[in-house]
Amino acid sequence: MASILIIEDSEETAFILTHQLESLGCRITTTPTATQGLVELETNLFDLVLMDLRLPDMDGIEATSLARRFTKVPIVGLTADLSPTQKAKGLAAGMNDMQIKTLQREDLRAILVRFVPDDPSKTCYNA
Repeated sequence: MASILIIEDSEETAFILTHQLESLGCRITTTPTATQGLVELETNLFDLVLMDLRLPDMDGIEATSLARRFTKVPIVGLTADLSPTQKAKGLAAGMNDMQIKTLQREDLRAILVRFVPDDPSKTCYNA
């Protein structure tokens, strides 16, 4: 079972992402701030991080830059409005990809297939 960290301050968005990923068999941890997300990343093992770009304590690009000091876990940035400049900044900071927040279940499955290792013990992307 893949372990996914969702760093998202919108309770509604976090709920929707959690529900969709759980329906794919993933184990989910959510945090509403970048600071809490960084603590989770330092103390727990995750297969993937979904990171909002606009968080209350720091933006997701800065948080990714800090996370890259101690982890190589794939980080996918999520935003409501993705510009080419913003995408370039996110990728330069260490994000593996960036997506518009209106992700459907199949979009999330594609992200899992792309970034979660193909390991028989991780079944979320085979659901």
